Amino acid sequence: MRQQLEKERIDGEAARQLLGNSQFKLAWEAAENSILEQMEEVSMRDTEMHTRLIMARQILHNVRHHIETVLQTGEMAEFQLNQPRTVGKRSTK
Repeated sequence: MRQQLEKERIDGEAARQLLGNSQFKLAWEAAENSILEQMEEVSMRDTEMHTRLIMARQILHNVRHHIETVLQTGEMAEFQLNQPRTVGKRSTK
């Protein structure tokens, strides 16, 4: 259990660094802007291209969602790792 939490913590930290990386941010913005520009430029009759661009944008956002989920899981793992071990100890009041 502790090994799994430690792995999640490490993965979460890597996700935090990735999301905070200036080159990643620039690449993300460039990719999203490119998709949006193409959506504006493509003919309204070209439904196939519109569909592909919508799918590309959804995939892009799914990638970000996955990275953010890894970050949140890592934060929760770190919280659990920092909790004092109380297994078997009960308060008797």
